[in-house]
Amino acid sequence: MDNIVYGVTMAIEAYFGDDIKIYEDTVKQGFSKPCFIVLPEKSEMKSMSIGRFLKTQTIKVIYYPDSLKERNEMEETAFRLSAALRKIKWQGDSYAGKNMRWEEDNEKLTFRAEFETVLYWDPSMDHADEDEDDSDLMRIMNYGENVDN
Repeated sequence: MDNIVYGVTMAIEAYFGDDIKIYEDTVKQGFSKPCFIVLPEKSEMKSMSIGRFLKTQTIKVIYYPDSLKERNEMEETAFRLSAALRKIKWQGDSYAGKNMRWEEDNEKLTFRAEFETVLYWDPSMDHADEDEDDSDLMRIMNYGENVDN
């Protein structure tokens, strides 16, 4: 799920086609319009029970149109993004897009969706030695079933 940005990018590309450029990082200048920028926004983990956690990843998609011909282009794009991200596939698993929301301003559409998965803690991999580095926490967590309801 760490790279769910790639799954979102592939879903957008499949739905909108190759005509619109998709960036997976912040672009300071020099990007071509129309385009999408896909960014991870925030992650949250909640304990479900002993050894199980629900991870929620919010993904932000920014859409810059070629020109602002009509205001309804932004809303139409938001509805199309909702359809594209309703269910995405990444590394053989399906993830349901939830809590989709968007806002428009004079130059862009900012769209957000949340994706959830269950993580399992493997207690056999706990660090017994205090000298070991705990920075690689995800190595001792296994991805489990996805929350698709």
